[in-house]
Amino acid sequence: MSSKPQDNKDKKEPPKENKPLETEPAVEEEQQEIVMADDEYYPDNHIDKPLEDSTISRRNKRFFGCQGIQSYKRFNLHYLEDNVIIFATGNTYQIYNIHTHEKRIYHGQDSDGIGSISVHPSRKYFAVAEKGRSPNIYIYEYPSMRLYRILRKGTENLYSHIEFSVSGTKLASIGGNPDYTITVWDWLHQRVILKAKAFSQEVYRVSFSPFTDDILFTSGSGHIRFWRMAQTFTGLKLQGEIGKFGQLELSDVTGFAELPDGKIVSGSEYGTLILWEGNLVKAHLVLDQALKTPLHQGMIEVVYLDGDHFITAGGDGYIKWWRFHDVDNAEADETIEVPIQPIKEKIIRDDSNGGEPAYIVNMIKGNDHWLIQDGKGKIWKMMMESMEVTELKHFHSGKISDLVLNHSQNAAVTLGQDGQAKLWDFIKDREFYSRKFLGEGTCLDQLPYAEANQGKVVAAGFSNGIVRVLMMGSSDFQILKAFKAHDTPVVRVKYAPDNTMFASASENGEIFFFIISGQDNLQKYEPLCMVLIPSEEPIKINDLRWDTNSAHLLVGCSNGFIYEIDRPKAQDIDNTETFLTDSVRIRKWRLKMMEFQMKKNQKKDEEEEEKKRRMRLRGELPKEEEEQEEDWEPESILSCNYLNDGTGRFLVSSQGLFSGYVYVCEFGSQRPLKALEIPKQTYCRFIDRSPSENFLIFGFDNGEIQIRYMQNTDRLLQIKMHDGQQGRITSVKFDKEEKLVLTTGEDGLIYIHLIDKENIKKEAGFNPLEGVEGVDYMAETQREEIRQEKMREFFEANPPYFAEIDYEKDALDHAYLAQSLKIAEDLNEDILDPSQYSIQQAKLRTEEDHRIKLAEEKKEGVKERIKKLRKAFKELSIRNSQAENWLQITNDDFNIDPIYFNVLQERNYFKIEEAKKEVAWNIEFYKAKLNKLKSKFYDVLEFEKFTVIALKTPSYVTTFRVHKMSDFLQQNIETFKQMLESEMLGNNSMDYNDDQDMDNLDASGNLQQQSKDDKAKDAGQTKTSMNQTKKQQQQQASLQAKKTEAERKREERKLQREARKKKIEKLEKKEAMHSGEDPADRKEIEEAMQTYKDYKLKLSASYIVPENQRVNFSKKRQQMVLLEGSIHKLKVDFNKKIQELKIRKQEIIERVKKLNGRLTDINSELGEQVQLFEPTVEEGVEYPEKFFEIHEKDIELFKKLKAERERAAAAAKKTSNFGSKKAQNQGPVEEQTGAQGQVVMTEAQKQAEAKILQDKANEEKKKNQGIERKGKKAPESSEIDEEMRQIRKIECLYERDQLNTEIDGMINSFDEEIKEMQKEKYRLESDLKNAEMKLILFFEELILLKSMEGRDQELTKALAKCRQDKGQILKEINDISKKLREKKNEIDGIKSREEELMTKFHELCPEGSDKYDEIRKFFEKIIKRRTKQKQVDREAGDGDEDDEDGGADEEEEYEDDEEDEEDENNVVSLPQEEYKIDEIEKLRDDRMNLYDEKEKILQFINDLEQQRKKLENQEKKIKAELEDTEEEIQDFQKEKMAKLNQLDVSVVLKVKQLQNLEPDYAMVDKWRQIREKELEQKQQELQQQHHDGDSGMDDQQRIQQLMDEPDYRGYYLPKDLKDSILFTRTQLLQLINRKRELDEEQINLDKQFKEYKRDHNQKKKEIKENEKIRSSKEREYNERQMLRFGNLVDLDNLEISGPSNAVLELQNKFQKTEKKCIKMIEEAEAEMEKTQRDLTQAIKNNTNLLNLIRQLGEEQLQLNRNLDSTNKAIFVDEDDEDKKNMMEEKQKLKKLLELQAKEIETLKTEINLYKKKGGHIYTKVTTNRRVASLNQQE
Repeated sequence: MSSKPQDNKDKKEPPKENKPLETEPAVEEEQQEIVMADDEYYPDNHIDKPLEDSTISRRNKRFFGCQGIQSYKRFNLHYLEDNVIIFATGNTYQIYNIHTHEKRIYHGQDSDGIGSISVHPSRKYFAVAEKGRSPNIYIYEYPSMRLYRILRKGTENLYSHIEFSVSGTKLASIGGNPDYTITVWDWLHQRVILKAKAFSQEVYRVSFSPFTDDILFTSGSGHIRFWRMAQTFTGLKLQGEIGKFGQLELSDVTGFAELPDGKIVSGSEYGTLILWEGNLVKAHLVLDQALKTPLHQGMIEVVYLDGDHFITAGGDGYIKWWRFHDVDNAEADETIEVPIQPIKEKIIRDDSNGGEPAYIVNMIKGNDHWLIQDGKGKIWKMMMESMEVTELKHFHSGKISDLVLNHSQNAAVTLGQDGQAKLWDFIKDREFYSRKFLGEGTCLDQLPYAEANQGKVVAAGFSNGIVRVLMMGSSDFQILKAFKAHDTPVVRVKYAPDNTMFASASENGEIFFFIISGQDNLQKYEPLCMVLIPSEEPIKINDLRWDTNSAHLLVGCSNGFIYEIDRPKAQDIDNTETFLTDSVRIRKWRLKMMEFQMKKNQKKDEEEEEKKRRMRLRGELPKEEEEQEEDWEPESILSCNYLNDGTGRFLVSSQGLFSGYVYVCEFGSQRPLKALEIPKQTYCRFIDRSPSENFLIFGFDNGEIQIRYMQNTDRLLQIKMHDGQQGRITSVKFDKEEKLVLTTGEDGLIYIHLIDKENIKKEAGFNPLEGVEGVDYMAETQREEIRQEKMREFFEANPPYFAEIDYEKDALDHAYLAQSLKIAEDLNEDILDPSQYSIQQAKLRTEEDHRIKLAEEKKEGVKERIKKLRKAFKELSIRNSQAENWLQITNDDFNIDPIYFNVLQERNYFKIEEAKKEVAWNIEFYKAKLNKLKSKFYDVLEFEKFTVIALKTPSYVTTFRVHKMSDFLQQNIETFKQMLESEMLGNNSMDYNDDQDMDNLDASGNLQQQSKDDKAKDAGQTKTSMNQTKKQQQQQASLQAKKTEAERKREERKLQREARKKKIEKLEKKEAMHSGEDPADRKEIEEAMQTYKDYKLKLSASYIVPENQRVNFSKKRQQMVLLEGSIHKLKVDFNKKIQELKIRKQEIIERVKKLNGRLTDINSELGEQVQLFEPTVEEGVEYPEKFFEIHEKDIELFKKLKAERERAAAAAKKTSNFGSKKAQNQGPVEEQTGAQGQVVMTEAQKQAEAKILQDKANEEKKKNQGIERKGKKAPESSEIDEEMRQIRKIECLYERDQLNTEIDGMINSFDEEIKEMQKEKYRLESDLKNAEMKLILFFEELILLKSMEGRDQELTKALAKCRQDKGQILKEINDISKKLREKKNEIDGIKSREEELMTKFHELCPEGSDKYDEIRKFFEKIIKRRTKQKQVDREAGDGDEDDEDGGADEEEEYEDDEEDEEDENNVVSLPQEEYKIDEIEKLRDDRMNLYDEKEKILQFINDLEQQRKKLENQEKKIKAELEDTEEEIQDFQKEKMAKLNQLDVSVVLKVKQLQNLEPDYAMVDKWRQIREKELEQKQQELQQQHHDGDSGMDDQQRIQQLMDEPDYRGYYLPKDLKDSILFTRTQLLQLINRKRELDEEQINLDKQFKEYKRDHNQKKKEIKENEKIRSSKEREYNERQMLRFGNLVDLDNLEISGPSNAVLELQNKFQKTEKKCIKMIEEAEAEMEKTQRDLTQAIKNNTNLLNLIRQLGEEQLQLNRNLDSTNKAIFVDEDDEDKKNMMEEKQKLKKLLELQAKEIETLKTEINLYKKKGGHIYTKVTTNRRVASLNQQE
């Protein structure tokens, strides 16, 4: 036996007594990336995740061996060297040499097994991905086996597959349930590159592309996914696209391969290949397109690209080779199926097992051979050249159901799920022999050893209910007995320890007892009785055990009960009619919770309960009803077994709430007696005892076993080697000496361990703290130190001892097998028919079958007689029909007894009616079923798929299968259409435009354009005011005549200034036009920006999302709905065209049939036999709706077929019986029967057709006989008749040609239309496929936009609010502008009325009169009344104002009153009659009223102006907010567009459209050579055809075209596409043309620029000259102003300050005020002189005071010095505070003096100014006054 490395799990520290050793995980390693050098390794004894030890140390066991392979584990074979492979087995992995058969076994470091293994492309490293909690991936160097790297935190529970990349720098892993995580590792640096969720179901495989490390593929349950590592905005991402199967059924995918151009070929579970392009199906590869015959009969597990061939293999055992060219060029046409044929194939068969084909799971390629992993438990080696197949390894396929050990020899018998029983020599690790049986093996048991059987007899149960008793022969298992005990699977078979009884249990709760004689007659298995477990519901038996006395049978069931069945006694059983009995006593016991599992309030004090019970017995307490104790619901009993300690106690394990414990129970107790703690996260499925009864053995679902010593069951030895996910323990057995323990599991493996049973006993009974004084008072740490020290001493004193194995003596002796046993009868043959009756069925049905057989024979005899009578009657009918008419017998003559015939008819009628009633319910049921299916799958269609076939050509066109448009879609389409219409109407008839009013505003804010109402109103006002205008013009003319000369000159100067001003504005506007942008140019620029396309990249920072490309959730949803509607409409429109073609075809067929009838007559008349073309309709294809039309012929055929099947089934059933010998040809018999049924049906059709043809022939014969008879009597024809016949013949020939031409024209035209429609469908399918891909993109965008909808709506609301506010403000500004126009019109009216009053005033007081100035001054005086009016108002409304304000008002009013009195006195002094003072006062009052009204209007206008300014400010603010909002929307749109741009868009491109392909020169050369070979081969074929005379010029031209075409194979896209751009050819041409135009335009602009530059220089010179002239004029103008005014004065202000009425009033008031001011100045000067004198005196006094202060200060200082010198700081100076105050006062006085000095200087300056000549300062008032005086002088 080969050497095996030591198990790392055996090297543990001594465990604690009750608490297992817990080792904290390497937190730093898990949380931080471990940086290691390239040549750095982990230590040899490194354990990354130490496991806790069991309470009995694992040092007491040693790994001995492992047998078996996990045959169905995918991708489990890998080459490490040319002849060395590695594969995983449970929690170990083996390195196996296929030549020397040497193997090395290594153990995994985690707890639950090996998930996957992958070998580095260099074969220098291999990775082992494990299972367990947060499992690791361990990477080892080969062949040193040193631990090189550890990859952590890649999945939660297990790795299902891992694989290195083709470059070897990356490793990809796939996690299993529940996360299914795909992880890409930088394994050398032990870090994760990318991680993502692969799928939501099981993933079988992950694989890198063989051409790049950036592309991966995953496949698994119902999916295949294509991954790409892409650089996005947020970094490197793993983006996956799920494969869309489309019209194909979903399939599990295991095998796949990538083609050089990026396409993928994958297998399917249906045996077909799928060619993927992108994530869509390009072609479905089958053997036959019409029948859709798969390539393999079963799932394709292997797809391998080997050079120019594809290799596939799968569940049918075939390996097939396919041409690469056929697969690569597969292109779907009308249907997606594409037929291909293999170039060669090889089937892998197991010749030793009847030629059963293999189930190929995996294939790996060696140097000159292939290794093939067979799911049926074998590894095959196939040579590449000779294809010779040899077997390397073999074992069970699938799980091992049970195991038994021979206690005479070290031999083991295993029974597998594959139906194989195997005999093993587990010492030498070899299989002696095996035998396969029909059915799945379920259980085993060994007949207890006796001299007669020598321990060589075992019983095996199978899933078909058969029990086989096997004997170990010298070369094979021999069947001692085979019988079918049950109709359902056998779950347990058990021999009684006394060798006298055998029991078998079935899945449905049946237990069959057999009487045996294991001491002498080994073939005696006499059925005794069958016991059915009593239960109201169906139950399943999970375990079955005998006690040591063979008196009771313990049964564990799925209903939560344990049953104990007494051994049945033969004398008490009556099995004459049936084996089922109820005379056997059965006890049952239900598992309940224990006290420690109860809630606290349910636990009861035993003493208190006992006390109450006694008091109730004495009558001191009333009887109470028993309280219903709370308990858990029953759970299934998983396993059970007797303890065999003489007490009747037994062990039970369960699930659910009862899990976590194995319970010790007895039937006399209501609850378990004791609970043995087991792992809670798994279930115990196996309980057994060792042969010596010293040990208990537990087996669990997670592949773990526990060995417990009977004397201390709380301590245990834990062994875990089977797969933690799929290695549930099925059996655990000790050898006869209890030095070896063997385990089997559902992972198909056998593990063998050596144990030290004596040391286990010692350690189980050892207490390290026993005898230690004061242990109860010690600290926990001290107690732990003592415990560890004691355990260390114990381990040193008791080292483990394992028995030595002698591989020769201890191995299985072949002589033992060669010994024959005494057998009374011949060996039984095996049962090969699983459908035969079981023992119980045979007992019940034997008599019934005999009666049925006799009835069937009688029935068959009657049927034969009836068949003969029918045949004779049929022959008689044919003879009758062939006779002459006068000899034929009518149907009435056949009716010999009409009365009896009528009776039969009535009887048949009543029977038919009765049968109709009987089947009425079924008819309605199936009609409803059919209608339901139709409504589900047919009524939802608007168009069913049908095909219209051309009449002559093979062309055809098929419609689309179109579903009816859903109500949801229809409603949304209508809604969106209404929205679009409303938007269009809204755009055309928008009542208010945001920018309209802004455009109509001039610089002052007034509206330039009036509304329609305003225009109408103005027109009306214009008409009504015509007369007033004329009057005003007359009045102005009269006023103009009366104006003074100074006023006229002033008016002239005013007009000149206005003209100059307009001219200057015009020039400035012109200059601004030339210096700024020309509006026309601006308009052209905007048009160009809208017209010419700006192809900025969407990734560019300067890219602005156009308004028409901005999308949101509702718009995208609208696009999706409209697109779906468009797709539906296109399909419907196309289908309508095809439907019209179908109708037209029917019309053509009817027309052709009609014309053919005429042609038939013509040909008959011409005497020619011409085969006419008869167009047909394939109703199954062109009229699929007729599928639901059932005819009588169809019913008759169905009846015949059904009858044949029933007869075949009855014939097969007759031959079956208990113990019968039957050949193994049931399948072929059924096939023959079915075939015969088909033949009978076909013969019936042929006979019916033959009869119809015979009838037609007879009719034709009669007609011909009549014609012949008539022809005999016809006279001979004359020459005229002959000529007429020639003329008629010519007419017929012409008509025939015309008819044929018409038929051909119709058919050819129709066929051409079919061909055109076929092309149109191809184009439409392409468009629809693009539309569907676009719809998918829209949906992805919709999901993304849905997540951003909230922010979008928020910004949209903000924008709408800003626009609404802006519109409202503009509307208010518009209203204010309207009011301003109205008020200005009112002011114009007031001015005209003032002019009228002035005219009247001049009539009353002419301008040249003596008192004109005084009267006019009186007339124009308005301030008096206004002030008085204000005084009245103030008195009326403001009586409660402050006193200070009131005093000021009184002073002002007092002054005004004085002026009023003066004016009144002046007016009164005027002669009243001469100047009509009363009328002038009235005019004055009217003028004052107008002035007040005008003031109010002006005040209102002022308020409106202020309000408008506020609104304009608000409008500016809102405009800024609007711009900010639009900018924010733009940013948000950029963000949205950036996210949308991350979505993948499918674009169909041809290779010639790609401009940035990079060549792989090696592949280019390879494809060039292939192409040259293909062209050379094609030329050779053409030359051969040329020799044969078949070659043409077209083939030569085609070859020349192929040679001229560029070959892009071997070219690939660059890895990084960031510098690439997708651009349409049309846009590219537009850009090129636009660039050319811009170049030409640039040349023209350069020329214009040179001309403009010359003009510009000339204009600059003119401007300089004009500037000199302007400067001189301006200087002259300023000098004149300085001379005239003494300052520069604005002429506009002079206009304002001219001697108007208001100015004159102000001048008068100014003169008065000036007089008062002069008087006040004089008084102020006198007062100032007095103040100056007082100031001078004060300064003197202050100077004296300062001198005094200085002297006093000096004296004080001297005194202080003296005081300080005398006291020497004994006394504290108490006057510090006074000194401080004095100094502050001094500082204040100094500041006051400084201020007064400054004031004095200021007053001196003012006095000097006043002393100057004139004594006036030029202010605005004096300037205005001087201007007025100058005007008067002029």
